[in-house]
Amino acid sequence: MKKWVLIFVISLLSVTIAGAEETDPIATQNASRRDTIRYGTDAELLALIGVLENEENTSLDADLIALLKNAGGVKFVDAVFAYLTKGKKEGGENRALQILQNRDKEANSNIDSALQYLSSVKNKKASTALREILETEDARFSTAAARALGACGNEEDADYLVKYGKERTLTDALTAEIIYSLGEIKSKRATDFLTGILSNPDSKSSKKIGALEALGKIADQNSLEPILDSLRDLDANVRSYAVTALSSFSGNKTEKALIEAFRDSYYKVRIAAAKAAGERKLAEAIPYLKFRAERDEIVSVKEAALSALGSIGSGEALEIIFSLFSEKKTADRLRITSAKAMLEKAPDKYITAVIAAMEQAKAEKKMLLYHGLAKIISMTKTPNLEEQTRRFLSSNDTIDKMYGLDLTILNRYEGVKELVRALEKGANTALLRKIKLALGE
Repeated sequence: MKKWVLIFVISLLSVTIAGAEETDPIATQNASRRDTIRYGTDAELLALIGVLENEENTSLDADLIALLKNAGGVKFVDAVFAYLTKGKKEGGENRALQILQNRDKEANSNIDSALQYLSSVKNKKASTALREILETEDARFSTAAARALGACGNEEDADYLVKYGKERTLTDALTAEIIYSLGEIKSKRATDFLTGILSNPDSKSSKKIGALEALGKIADQNSLEPILDSLRDLDANVRSYAVTALSSFSGNKTEKALIEAFRDSYYKVRIAAAKAAGERKLAEAIPYLKFRAERDEIVSVKEAALSALGSIGSGEALEIIFSLFSEKKTADRLRITSAKAMLEKAPDKYITAVIAAMEQAKAEKKMLLYHGLAKIISMTKTPNLEEQTRRFLSSNDTIDKMYGLDLTILNRYEGVKELVRALEKGANTALLRKIKLALGE
């Protein structure tokens, strides 16, 4: 009799588990989507890829890559490569190289997609095929091949690009891509070629800007003086890129130049100076950043100054930020930037003030400020936000619920799990996935 009861219980459990699996909406949905990948038309596949992108759903990546290896539909190949490129996902390299090697038989759009994909995953095996495209001087693909070589290439490829740039008459677009790629490879062998562009009085501003970007990435000390000279260029855009390039260099001469850039009449130069000061955590720049945050006529400069003060993160810098945040006359955009800086550096010290400001914004129907502050709060890791998480989860507003779920996922608050479970009923797919993450499932 006991044996019969045991068999019955096991059978009942098996039926229950099987039934649960059959009714799992995510499992059912994935099975349906896999059928679309196996048997669907190009149009159906394209629609599915769009849905997966919106959901940030990676569960079917392997299925898409497997089909890509054998599929010939032009639109489908483009869509999968675009999807893989966006996420820098590996798996499609062999198909991409095959397309480049047989490009006479492939659609132009597929070749472009393959080039962009190989560039995104920095596939080192692509170097030979990319040089071959440049040698053919095929205007359709040369610029994309040059850019991809920057992502996939090495020191020898840098030598090749320098020689290519010196010996051929190139379009502005192709020249720009070669300069960009030299910066990506970060080879000091390219320094002389790039500084030569800066010292050439006939160089266009756009070409100088590209060279400055590349030199900033290479960070060869031999390029410091030419970069400093560019701070006196008549073109304000060139000056701003020169300031950015200086971020890669150290020393008193560099820091003095960065401080002086806060006085430049062009706002982009001041923004570049603020970003550089923040990246270097340059304490000497705090008085200049305070002045810019409080009194600059351009809002984007104020915003850059506040972010830089946050990056420096000293007590003095944070109190300057808090002072501006507490002033109601401060623009909403700047208060949001201030909140982000404060909660990144000292969340427990400033969280009460930020929550109070958020609640006041909601009461005054300043919804841009409310959601800006709520989003910043939802990205804050601290044990002191469990009560606010409860309020978000208990709200009638779906966006508020999402803020609460984000906080639960980030901080792993055990005390809100029942509130999270209560959201499962009637939740859409996107919300349900986030609920599962919040529950650790």
